[in-house]
Amino acid sequence: MDWIERATLRGAPLVSVVLPTRDRRDLLPRAIDSVQKQSYGNWELLIVDDGSVDSTAEFLAGLAGERLRCFRHHGAGACAARNVALAQARGDLIAYLDDDNMMHPGWLKAVVWGFEQRPEANVLYGAYVVDDAGRIFRKKSGDLPRLFFLPYDHYQVARRSIADIGCIAHRAGLPEARFDESLREMGDWDLFLRLTRTAPPLALPAIACFYTTSRPSVPRTVDNALPPPPLPLRRIRRPILRSDVVQPDGAIASRAAADTSCARRHGSASGSTDAETATRPIGR
Repeated sequence: MDWIERATLRGAPLVSVVLPTRDRRDLLPRAIDSVQKQSYGNWELLIVDDGSVDSTAEFLAGLAGERLRCFRHHGAGACAARNVALAQARGDLIAYLDDDNMMHPGWLKAVVWGFEQRPEANVLYGAYVVDDAGRIFRKKSGDLPRLFFLPYDHYQVARRSIADIGCIAHRAGLPEARFDESLREMGDWDLFLRLTRTAPPLALPAIACFYTTSRPSVPRTVDNALPPPPLPLRRIRRPILRSDVVQPDGAIASRAAADTSCARRHGSASGSTDAETATRPIGR
């Protein structure tokens, strides 16, 4: 990542970092600290406490300020919590972080640089480092850290996720930039599919985050790819092709008979909910 520290930026857009959390008071300070130590200075951090019953709310109440804004939600899940933050974001660019991971100190600068270099790009993704790959492959723990940065192929991404939420960034205000609140997991995969439906993302050769596997929510990567998804994800399994037509109601109509056949086998793609979400600020 030395290359990004030598890079020169033409501007300094505000980057909004979205961070949902629930009952991880012990890990949350580490995640927050990784954002505060960014080499790029123009950011805001939006933390949504999704119904924690530990001391998370009290901890966040002492942190809230102009750059670090905190909200309380009612425990509807990480996707709903992220939507709360997205609705409050002021930035031109959006980045993400989970409460048990750490952002690389050069990531936000890399995000700004990437969008400056490719003004036609609306979405980008970077690499991530997993602390113990053995836990991913469901083997004994104790493996060395491993870097994941997979090439982008839209047809394959419709079958296998290649990016964790902490590796994804996009411009603010995109119509598809909202999480499907009916999904209890893999919301990042669903978001990435929809964000890249009409144009490929920029694959940015920079480390976005350090992924820790000491808690149950570990990456679902096996042999550099995801296994078959659980039932809730089957409705987004049809390959989303760039020849598809997105109808006003959010449904996807295919131009090709072959894609229609594929839709019968895999089901239609999901759309995001427009339900309003009530929030209550914490602290100031």
